[in-house]
Amino acid sequence: MNAAQLKRVQRAVDNCARMGMPFDLAAWMVARWFKDNGIKVTEKHLELAFDHLR
Repeated sequence: MNAAQLKRVQRAVDNCARMGMPFDLAAWMVARWFKDNGIKVTEKHLELAFDHLR
C-alpha cells in the first residue's frame, strides 16, 4: 500500500469513527476497499489503517 492509499483509507476510517460506525462494520468496509483496489488484506495493512485512532 502506498502513502496516498494509506492516507485515503485512514481518512475513510476517521469518517466511520465520527459517524459512530461499529468497528466490525468499518473493518469489513476497509477490507472490501483493499480488495477493490488490489491491496492484500493483511493484519499489517489493517493495523496501518486503524492504528492512528489509538
